[in-house]
Amino acid sequence: MDPMPELSRRGLFKLVTKGSILIPVSYVVGVTFGGYPDYNLPTLTDKEATILESLTEVVIPTENALGIPPKDIQLIHKLDTFISIMPAHGRGRIKLLLWMVEHVFPIRMPYFEKFTRLSLEHRKKVLERFDESGGVASRAMVRALKALIQNSYFNDPAVVAKIQDLRSCDT
Repeated sequence: MDPMPELSRRGLFKLVTKGSILIPVSYVVGVTFGGYPDYNLPTLTDKEATILESLTEVVIPTENALGIPPKDIQLIHKLDTFISIMPAHGRGRIKLLLWMVEHVFPIRMPYFEKFTRLSLEHRKKVLERFDESGGVASRAMVRALKALIQNSYFNDPAVVAKIQDLRSCDT
């Protein structure tokens, strides 16, 4: 038996072409050729904005108790603004975390699709599995993303006004 080649791009390519590792072709093609909508944001790439939007759909559903969908308040633009004022190392960590959500999180289920291409139900399952995992790092990653999204959503003036209106109706 041949010794295990190094785990570089070339080594991985050799394993795949020999048939030692089977990766669905649709996943490889999907990862290679993107297909993300244009957001034209100053800080986040189109890919990162799409991942954030997919996460937002899970964390704050379009049909929620407040009746304010995240798209109506342009939450992705607010998140981009917030991330843009972070120190460079913080922005880098957020971007790395978004890359992991897109490519690593679904494979652990195992779904051989990018996170943004999964159905809403499968995205929920992926995040729940990481949020309930035994590993502290996995839980921390998901909770950090949830906190980032929820903080931006619930600090929007329209959402704050809606919450105050609901409170005044209760009293």
